[in-house]
Amino acid sequence: MNNKVKLAADELKSAIDSDKLIQEYNLLAKKIAESTEVQDLEAKLKELQQQLVQALDDNLKELYESVKKQYLELKDIYDKHPLVNNYQSLKEEMTKVLSEVESILKEI
Repeated sequence: MNNKVKLAADELKSAIDSDKLIQEYNLLAKKIAESTEVQDLEAKLKELQQQLVQALDDNLKELYESVKKQYLELKDIYDKHPLVNNYQSLKEEMTKVLSEVESILKEI
């Protein structure tokens, strides 16, 4: 990679890293990682997912439906958690911005 391209890439990375949207996204990601409440919800969701797979493998339709109901209720609680909700919103915005940057770079 020549020096000009490397310099431009470094400047772009610096601009992206200093963007308020990116900073807020990274801050929320850190808060989620540190939140025992969110981590507990994620662990319970993973456990229920495993139970769903096992119920399907064992062809236990009633158990599957019961666990699915629990999973959907817990997923709703998880999705409505303020940290998770804000994180998901920022993630969508950030994805749009980064897609625009990618499109611009492909045109160069």
